[in-house]
Amino acid sequence: TENDERNQLAELSNPILMNRWSWFLHKTTLLKPSDSEFKEQALVATHLRTNTHIWLLKNDYQVVYSPSKVDSLIKALYRQRVTAVFLAEHVFWESTKRLGIDESNFRQVVEIEKPMGIYIAKPYLKDKPDFMRKLNQAIPKLVNQ
Repeated sequence: TENDERNQLAELSNPILMNRWSWFLHKTTLLKPSDSEFKEQALVATHLRTNTHIWLLKNDYQVVYSPSKVDSLIKALYRQRVTAVFLAEHVFWESTKRLGIDESNFRQVVEIEKPMGIYIAKPYLKDKPDFMRKLNQAIPKLVNQ
């Protein structure tokens, strides 16, 4: 997904899919992201140095856990060591499958939907000025397969 840091180094293609940043909570958690006290009370976890991590910090959430491995987030939530995990939905659900943890242990609340594309380094595009046009033309064909 797009961010200012990446835009300085690379150019983003046309969207490939919609990326849903979501709150994931244990099924027994009563606190909801829409509750006024959520920001102050929730112990939030996310993947280290990602757009979700940056967004949480900019919006003053209590990020208490930010490992470099996604599976650690799911385990922490499953064991109720954190209140919520904030992550791209695809990343979260793929990790639960990989870990063999039943999806019914969690509930999802979508916070933000953003288009996701492919970043191509600016120096590469300078050497191959036609590349991004060709990539953007190919994306609908690849996505609709």
